[in-house]
Amino acid sequence: MKDTQIDFHKIMQAIDGSIQAISTDQMKDSDALKKLQSAQKEIRHALSYSLSKIN
Repeated sequence: MKDTQIDFHKIMQAIDGSIQAISTDQMKDSDALKKLQSAQKEIRHALSYSLSKIN
């Protein structure tokens, strides 16, 4: 799959929504939250990399 076919915005929205849902469920120290926060960082890195390839 080419980078241009990846919808980073939708992925970030899904991760953000999941983080918000877990945070409101009083599970702030959960392993799932840590994994989602890690995924959030990774998708931002991937987006930055994708954008740098365009220029």
